[in-house]
Amino acid sequence: RPTRFPEPSLSDPLLYAQLEQLKETLRRHTSVRAICEMGRLARLPQRIVNKASSLRSFCMKCGRRVAAALLPALYCSMLLSPAYAFGESDGASSHSPEGAFAFPKPFEATYTADYRGLPISATGIRSLRREDKHDSQRYIFSSRAVSLFAKLNEASTFTLESNQLVPARYQYERTGLGKNKTQDTRFDWASGLANDVARDEAFTFNPSTLFSDRLLYQLRLQVDLINTPMDSIRSKTWTYLIFDRGRMKEYVFEMADEESIDTALGTIDTIRLERKNEDSSKRTTLWLAPSLEYMLIRFVQEDDGDSFSLALKEAVLDGQPVQLDEEAKS
Repeated sequence: RPTRFPEPSLSDPLLYAQLEQLKETLRRHTSVRAICEMGRLARLPQRIVNKASSLRSFCMKCGRRVAAALLPALYCSMLLSPAYAFGESDGASSHSPEGAFAFPKPFEATYTADYRGLPISATGIRSLRREDKHDSQRYIFSSRAVSLFAKLNEASTFTLESNQLVPARYQYERTGLGKNKTQDTRFDWASGLANDVARDEAFTFNPSTLFSDRLLYQLRLQVDLINTPMDSIRSKTWTYLIFDRGRMKEYVFEMADEESIDTALGTIDTIRLERKNEDSSKRTTLWLAPSLEYMLIRFVQEDDGDSFSLALKEAVLDGQPVQLDEEAKS
């Protein structure tokens, strides 16, 4: 199961090994030169700045002076090393061909949506954006569908910490079809509490175990695919722990086939993934395009007679409209 790793302490063997390597470097070189982007350094969490104090004293004992302002960046780089970047997640970001973590560019994709097979045309929009342009590590992933008679909004606010997607808030609202439903859950990882302010309910969770909310797992799957070679994708299963109002559910996906999907943009080569479920009345199928950072091209969810589907109509990726060339279309 995906695990949210605790911050390493100076008792960690790997961290001490890195410090020993640093000490040897300091002994061999008369100066240490580092280039830091001060804007990012200024926004480092205070906990990292505080942790740097022990490293400062350690480096001073090595006989070389290291600027105190650089130590938070040094500690941050240790946190982001491959050993700490990934837990037991089935996602294989560490196997990226470039050897570095890749995260999807901001996007907004528009879909034709269908809920319960209604003949009324509906529009669905999925997007990924930064919550605040001044905070590069906090994002909002959203999905919404609107028709003349119904509206469905779902959003996940999360932070990107050590290459992991950590949920901070989950919102869900459905109106116009049957009984209206609303959910607004805030996740407090320090206390292990999930508060649903819409229903005035609170749930506990284990803060040492990383999970996704009911929407975020879809983006996490996209991230894992981006960071995994195609040969490995064909043979892998993808397991995600989902928090759903105090209960933990396990979603398992596997690649079923490679298919070409006809869309309003043209024919797009995709991989089809299916969620494995012992309950035959529930089925989730996703079609994702490798050429578009595994953007969702088609989505079908069936649950005991209810159905919801999306089909790509148009998309904007990193601020640019998606236009397929002839090679990508065929």
